Amino acid sequence: MIDQDFIELIRKRLYGFLKENGEQVKEQESMEVKLQLVDFVDWSIEQAQFLRKSVHNGKEVVMAFFPDQNLRTEFDVTDDQEMLKMSLDELKADTPVEFDLYIHMPENDKYILYTPKGAVFYGHQKTRLKEKGLENMHLKKEARMGLVQYRAQNYLNSKIDEYQNTENQAPGSLKAG
Repeated sequence: MIDQDFIELIRKRLYGFLKENGEQVKEQESMEVKLQLVDFVDWSIEQAQFLRKSVHNGKEVVMAFFPDQNLRTEFDVTDDQEMLKMSLDELKADTPVEFDLYIHMPENDKYILYTPKGAVFYGHQKTRLKEKGLENMHLKKEARMGLVQYRAQNYLNSKIDEYQNTENQAPGSLKAG
């Protein structure tokens, strides 16, 4: 395990680098993202904007940067000051959500918990909601970092899928049966 002081030093230098190069970043707590298993170095060489390797206390440390404009933390507001809304299309089917997900009931202006944090939002649920004409889902404002985490996880896992699909289709590669 890498010590916390070293991680903090990396974070400060990374934020400084990004700011110096025109990125508008806010210093915030780091977040844990759940990623599929992948050969990180090979994946990063192919998919990341840059990759840095170093040794700290005898252990190799690798850091990569995967930019995506769609991960900017912009949120749609609702009439309710405590809630945010997101497009139903943004929810990835059959994937756990990192925040409580609500449906708005306009008849009585109430929000009903639909999928609790950590539970899977299923594809059949998404299909049924779309068939009923629903376009947006909601979350509490204090859960916005969960949405940021969810967006980052889905983005990085899609990059892993893209990499693995390319690897499986490469000439001479073996496909698992």
